[in-house]
Amino acid sequence: MSRLVAIVCEADADFRAASTLIDRVLVEQIEWLEAENIEHVRCYAGVESEYEWTRLQNVDALLKARKLKVKMGHFLGEPGDPDALMARKSILLLSSMKPRPDVLVVIRDTDNQPERKDGLDQARSEYHGRPPLALGVAIIKRENWILAGFRSRDDDENQRLQAERQRLGYDPSQSPHRANSHEYRSKNCPKQVLENLMATADRELECLRETALEELQTRGINVGLADFLKEIEATICPLLRTDQRS
Repeated sequence: MSRLVAIVCEADADFRAASTLIDRVLVEQIEWLEAENIEHVRCYAGVESEYEWTRLQNVDALLKARKLKVKMGHFLGEPGDPDALMARKSILLLSSMKPRPDVLVVIRDTDNQPERKDGLDQARSEYHGRPPLALGVAIIKRENWILAGFRSRDDDENQRLQAERQRLGYDPSQSPHRANSHEYRSKNCPKQVLENLMATADRELECLRETALEELQTRGINVGLADFLKEIEATICPLLRTDQRS
């Protein structure tokens, strides 16, 4: 059986990061699963069949096209924090997919709005249905997750890292949470730091594929990465364990 994972996020880079992490956790946690067989046990799909994921910016239009009505108003009696309504809409949209997904995943950067995480948690707290829901909240940005996985692989990258340590006054791979500016080109902008560390954008996913999960968890505690890894383990891994027993 192939489990369908439905992800809503802002950009293809976010989807690639999330799906890479999901696959890694599944292979590590499911004893019988090998990396070369992952395609047989999970698949990614978006609301629009030609895509593997659903773009957050399209959620409203997709809801309207499917004539899906979103409940407005409070969340368990409380006013919605930023992104609470967005998450409610995303959950409704992904849940309406056919075939029905086995798990829903919402990925979001906090940018300069830490309250977004509270809003996402509000939407989760009112959701008691199936399929299960996993949240991936990147603090400040997805690039902070990449920084947590960065390890110099050659002399060029080692020199780049040393230069960044000198410029920043800290090691961004050891303390990715300190790259905490939402403003591009500012000193502590994680996007800027990554550009300075890597010769090509293709290098980013290697940081998530090759660095030990234990290190990603340790260095990703303050940027939401450790939490997302736990979400994967709690929501998706049990599905495959059930498949093995059946």
